[in-house]
This record gives sequence, C-alpha cells and structure tokens, in this order.
Amino acid sequence: NTDSALVHVRREQDKTAKDTPLVQSPTGEFIEKFLFYRGVGKFDVPVSVTNPTPDKFAVMNTGTEPLPRMIVLRVTGDQRSYAFVPGVQPGKSVDLPTAMQAIEWDPLRELVVAELLQTGLYQKEAQAMVDTWSSSWFTEEGLRLFYLVPQQVTDEILPLTITPQPAEQLRVMVGRVEIMPKSQETELLQAVALSAKARAEWQAKHAELSDEGQAAHPMPPLPPVFVQLGRFAEPALSRIRTISPEDSVKNEVALLLWQLQAEAAQAEEQARTAARVEQSRSLGN
Repeated sequence: NTDSALVHVRREQDKTAKDTPLVQSPTGEFIEKFLFYRGVGKFDVPVSVTNPTPDKFAVMNTGTEPLPRMIVLRVTGDQRSYAFVPGVQPGKSVDLPTAMQAIEWDPLRELVVAELLQTGLYQKEAQAMVDTWSSSWFTEEGLRLFYLVPQQVTDEILPLTITPQPAEQLRVMVGRVEIMPKSQETELLQAVALSAKARAEWQAKHAELSDEGQAAHPMPPLPPVFVQLGRFAEPALSRIRTISPEDSVKNEVALLLWQLQAEAAQAEEQARTAARVEQSRSLGN
C-alpha cells in the first residue's frame, strides 16, 4: 500500500541442480513494493531495562546517540494500556511511568504511525510498517518497550550500500524489549517447582503402568503457563534457570527446555512432511 517503485522478480526453476531440495523456492513472476526481511544476529542494542524494585523499571541509554521518546505497552488478553517514556541521553536513565492509559486497537495503531512519521517516513510507509508488525506488537501478551533505533546505530549493525547512491537514504528500525516483572518471575518459579513435583508423580504412575505391561507416556504435558508464553517460553525458562538457587528447579528447567525443543522439532518435521506431500501432489498434477 505504499507509493514506492515496483520491484519485478522473475524466478525460474533450476533444472541443472542435481539434488532436488525438500522445499523448493517458489517460481514464477513476483511483484513487490515494500520489502521487509528477517534474520538472526547477535549485537549490542542501546537500551537496557532493569527492575530495581518490584514496582519500578528503569530504562538506560547504553549507546552514544540520544534516544527519542519511547512507548511502553502492556497487553493482557484483549486489554491494552500504554504510556510515553521520555527521551534519554547517552549514559542516562529514566523510570518507566507507573500510570498507564487504556487504549483500543485502532487508536494504538494511529499513535505508533504518528511516532514513525516523526522519523521522516511517508504516511503510507509508516502505515505499512505498522500493518506488518501489528499482530506481534499489539496482540502478544506481556509488557514491552518500543524505541526508535538511531539511524547511525542501524547503519553500524546492518551496513547497506546502494549503487547508484541515492540522493537521500532513510532507514527506520524499531527496537523492542520484552520485560519480565519480578512478579512474573515469581509466578514462573512456582510453576517450574510445581512441574517438577508433577513430573515425579507422573513418572511414578507410569512406572507402575509399565510394570503392569501397559503403554506409558514418556513425558508429562508442558505447564499451561509456558504454552501460553509461546515463543517467549524459552527465554523465560532460561531466565528462571539463571535466578533460581534450587537444583531441582534448574533440573526441571533443563527438562522443560528439552521438551520445548523436542516438540518444536516434531512440529517442524510434520511441516516438512506436509510440504513433501503437497509437492508430490503438484508434480503429479
């Protein structure tokens, strides 16, 4: 929905390849206008969030460039609340506001679009960016901080060269920090402790079934609280393992992490199988 120039890509099937990949890249004619890409990397970001007391969060600018004002957002079910966080100079910190204002879906989107327009993006570009990330920004449960990464930092993290050189180059990257309050840490610690107890009971029960010749399920189900966390379950468990002094909790975290990875691998294998089946159908047709 932007006014950018069209990019036309024609991709033909590589008939010279000796090995056919399980999932082939799509072939045909493709028209794009506004491109996003996703990758994996490890680098320092200019924002650090700490929780010095149960009811207080502090945001520190650990970089060398000033940070403009930020937005803190809390999503609980269908309810959303937000507050603006003042801009922070390098080496300084500010407290997150404790009072947050309820906001509906559409006004929240408009608010973020307005912040993006301050960077120099065109209206349709800012709107397209919010359209792309709305589901993860505004629907996933939790407390998170959004900030605009200074372009100098973006250029250092993701170098970009365009030939011929454009008259103007604007790059906008939104940083996002997922915040886990101490109250949530306590809740998850308790959940892991209960999971360890339930696992011991489960193993005892299925050991009896095995002795009686009945089939035994090898693993109890994941605790619902970690299922609800979705893709944040792994970092949450890693955090619990770091802060807990109890060996029983650390051992249970290791088992839960293994279980998460095993279920993810199983889901990935099912997806590959479905892709192979679909590919076979396409070749057959």
